[in-house]
Amino acid sequence: MVANPNLRRFLQMYSQSRLSNVETRGYDELTYVPTKLDEALMPMIKEGQYSLFMITGNAGDGKTAFIQRLEQEMREELEKRGEKFQKETKSGSQFSYK
Repeated sequence: MVANPNLRRFLQMYSQSRLSNVETRGYDELTYVPTKLDEALMPMIKEGQYSLFMITGNAGDGKTAFIQRLEQEMREELEKRGEKFQKETKSGSQFSYK
């Protein structure tokens, strides 16, 4: 019998999976689909047009993934300038940008 080498990962990609639900949350480069948030809101945040923004929505709408993607892009830009995040935790980061 030939086993799919991705089977374990596939079985973790849905809510209430017995193996794990880690794959159902957050940014995954392989499955992320850019949205209007990426196209419109992300540039405005990066340009400093907002000092605060809030994202609301249903479970699975991609809120966490968007924030993690924004965080990744900000981290990359800071590192290019030789700067680092001030504080990193499992649930997020704190940093100064521009």
